[in-house]
Amino acid sequence: MLSASARTHAGRVRTTNEDAYVCHAEMGLFAVIDGMGGEAAGEVAAAIAARCIAELGSTPGFAGETLLSGAFQEARRRILAHAATYPEHHKLGAVGTAARLEDDGRHLAIAHVGDTRAYLVNSRGAQRLTTDHTMPVPGKKPAVARDLGRQDLPATWVDTLRVPVSPGDLLLLCSDGLYDPFPEEELLAELTHYHRDRVAVDTISSRLIATALSRGGPDNVTVVVVRMTRFRRRKMSRRMGFALSVGVMLILLGFVAGVLLNFQLRKEFPTEVSRKVQLHEDREVETALVTRVLKGGALSWRGSRVSAPAWELTVAGRADFDLCALKVVGELRVVVEEGGVLDIDDCRLQAGKIHITAKPGAKVSLQRTLLFADESPILEGSITEEDVEKRPALPTIVPVMPEPVPPPPATSPAPPPAPKPKNKP
Repeated sequence: MLSASARTHAGRVRTTNEDAYVCHAEMGLFAVIDGMGGEAAGEVAAAIAARCIAELGSTPGFAGETLLSGAFQEARRRILAHAATYPEHHKLGAVGTAARLEDDGRHLAIAHVGDTRAYLVNSRGAQRLTTDHTMPVPGKKPAVARDLGRQDLPATWVDTLRVPVSPGDLLLLCSDGLYDPFPEEELLAELTHYHRDRVAVDTISSRLIATALSRGGPDNVTVVVVRMTRFRRRKMSRRMGFALSVGVMLILLGFVAGVLLNFQLRKEFPTEVSRKVQLHEDREVETALVTRVLKGGALSWRGSRVSAPAWELTVAGRADFDLCALKVVGELRVVVEEGGVLDIDDCRLQAGKIHITAKPGAKVSLQRTLLFADESPILEGSITEEDVEKRPALPTIVPVMPEPVPPPPATSPAPPPAPKPKNKP
């Protein structure tokens, strides 16, 4: 397995850390993501991008540049969908650099957007592999010209490259929080020293973070350090290939069945779920909802909005909510029975009252979710919370329309003014 170390720090100025990283040495997959947007939006964008890259897994038999570029494309799609769902996060975005060792372990694929960077150190010295996507701003730090939350991007907006690597080579991925206070010549010399003396990757990552902090730490700083070793991604056997082909066919059939089933449910919200049901449409329901997910049933709700007077949800099977917005005038009451699973990720729940109960033996997880309620939300039982924010209910603002101004009365046109007499010489 590769030798790798990843560390991140909010810095000495920022109160939140909007950076994220991926460090899967066993898969040869690494990334540094720098979120943008402020007020937690940057954290959300970075988390979405990191998850898209991590979802690649080992994926043998495919070119790394294609996979990484596709992960960035998917991350942009999800980030834009999130911005459309959450207007308060309309400025969110992220930049990132990702690396993946090819199946033979002799080449490294790089994908890059924005001003995070990749450095490679080998027997020939240290070099930067990426070029910043920035534009000059007079008197200020260069502004980012490409990011994953931007609509206006060129046709080819992800830079990719493929470089040869050998055992012992050192790879550094970092955010601008490292290299801004660390002159590049000094950074390259430091990396060369670490490579020559074969300093442990954990020590390298710690020293780099400490150096950035000692120089003021003006920004979030994140580093991923990898030392190359002999690596070979497991090739797919014929039996595994056949199983994967069958699995893909089943997924496609399931997708078609889900679309057909969803079409049948377009006008009626499900009240009892005994099999897999997928919801992808925005819905406005005029009556209080009562939904029960039975054992063996699965409710998957992704990328849409639902509004209702009230909703009582009981989960004995599985319910997954991802990138969703729910607005309930009255009470949102969720009960997860023993053996039930509820996973809420990157969602916004707004209600007069929010009451979520996990009974013994239930698994409930809330991640990167905003809870808006008139009263403090009640979360009972064993519930895993990660980046959950609880806020007062959003105020309802009624725009005041100005009184119509009547048009001026019609009048006959005034005669043209008489010409002024010219001055005599």
